[in-house]
Amino acid sequence: MKEYTHGRMSSQVRRVRRRMFEEQDLCFGKLLPATQVEAALTRHQVRFRDRLYTPLLTLWTFLYQVLSSDPSCRAAVAHLLAFLGAGGDELASAKTDPYCKARQRLPEKLVADLARQSGAELDRQVQPTGLLGGRPIKIADGTTATMSDTPANQKAYPQQPYQKKGLGFPIVRLVGLISLSCGAVLDVAMAPYAGKKTGETALLRQLMERLEAGDVLLGDACFANYWTILGLLQRGVDLVSHHDGKRKVDFRAGRRLGRYDHVAQWVKPDRPAWMSQRLYRRAPETLSLREVRVDVHQKGFRKRRLLLVTTLLDSGKYSVADLAAAYRARWNAEIYHSYCLHCNSLYHLVGQGLGVVSSAA
Repeated sequence: MKEYTHGRMSSQVRRVRRRMFEEQDLCFGKLLPATQVEAALTRHQVRFRDRLYTPLLTLWTFLYQVLSSDPSCRAAVAHLLAFLGAGGDELASAKTDPYCKARQRLPEKLVADLARQSGAELDRQVQPTGLLGGRPIKIADGTTATMSDTPANQKAYPQQPYQKKGLGFPIVRLVGLISLSCGAVLDVAMAPYAGKKTGETALLRQLMERLEAGDVLLGDACFANYWTILGLLQRGVDLVSHHDGKRKVDFRAGRRLGRYDHVAQWVKPDRPAWMSQRLYRRAPETLSLREVRVDVHQKGFRKRRLLLVTTLLDSGKYSVADLAAAYRARWNAEIYHSYCLHCNSLYHLVGQGLGVVSSAA
């Protein structure tokens, strides 16, 4: 059994795959088409033996395992055996070892590639929301997650420093880029919970190449800083975010656009440690940014008064009400962002199921 194949499967696996697609509660035929997976296998030069747990079937079983109410390996294998038995196929072993070993052989880059493709495809199929003149809107948000307590995970993603050694779980920081139109996770950047270049702004810089000119990014206060805004503007991307509160806001100064609405000049701060002297000298001395106070209303909740900062300076095209509506949409998405990053993002699934997650993924 030493011979390897590319894309060839046994007839038993093909029958199982067909029934998995026909199962309405899984919908893998639309979520992760076989052609897309097989193309990724070829692209990443994945080689495998002609046995039951091919990468394709292993990946589908893995998705079922993570999305199931019982995420154990035993339940995932039992589900697969139920498909085999229902079709009259010879039942494989109920042991979980073969499945777990096959799952560990799935390359992390393959899973990350498929996650990006799936998110991008969903985003293409859905029209923009109509907010902010119908421009494409993305959300940037962060969270943390714990992983299996293994020595390898502890080394790559140490537990929180204030916890006694051996009592905490490995913890990873995630920043996700989410499409507002469909809720799909487009990409995720990961890093240890603490240390240099592990903050949310540093992780967002890793994701900026996924943004396109004309996009609008909705973010929270941690992204409302001079260097993040400059990086977005250099890519032709606008920002609407909560004000970080570190700069004094005086609506009597600057170019007044309306009540509690003006364009202010943000002065270039000191050079951050991660930036070279050459890049710092090339950065503009000031940025023209719009600061506006908005009231966000949501049925059943108290009115929230927020201070926003945005690069959308044209008050005729982007009114205060437009900015409030856009930020309210982000607020609603906040309710579900942890679920998206934990369940819809295959990067985190790799960390839970395959062991160590590479911070360079």
